[in-house]
Amino acid sequence: RTRWSLVEVIRRSGVPLAKALEEGLLLSVVIRWSCNLNPHGKPCLPVLRAFPLSRGGFSTQWASYYAQREGARTVPARDLHSARGLRLIFSSRGVGRRLDLFSGVLQLFVMLALLTVAKLLADTIMQYAFAERRHFRDYKAETTPDFSDVRAKVEEFEKQAKAEQEQRIDDEDAKMV
Repeated sequence: RTRWSLVEVIRRSGVPLAKALEEGLLLSVVIRWSCNLNPHGKPCLPVLRAFPLSRGGFSTQWASYYAQREGARTVPARDLHSARGLRLIFSSRGVGRRLDLFSGVLQLFVMLALLTVAKLLADTIMQYAFAERRHFRDYKAETTPDFSDVRAKVEEFEKQAKAEQEQRIDDEDAKMV
């Protein structure tokens, strides 16, 4: 329901209706929304709450000043107007929720990117900040056997392959001349 009568608003404030009508009333009326904006969400209905802002009623006074003639003289006069009534201060607050596929995918990829940063940060802290960092380094960096003789053989094969390739290019150039 999205329409409320004035009597219902006063009743929700907890102030008796007779007192409000006799003395006046200053109310804060808050309309709260909590909406699911997804395609198959429930209808978004507001909730109305009313709070009295003062113990006394709401009244105001103002004067109208004018000059009044009494015979040959002009006499200043004033009329004092006094009014009581209801003053309503409205505010509307709410939250709307909707699942956004683009934002979800973006957050997923940011999370995956930050996982590598988290791993790097954790390793750095473990290797340089803690007292028992030696144990972590021993676990993290494993010593392997020396493969320098294998490396030399690989370099020799690479040189031999390069020389053969250059020889083929030279032979093809000689045939073309």
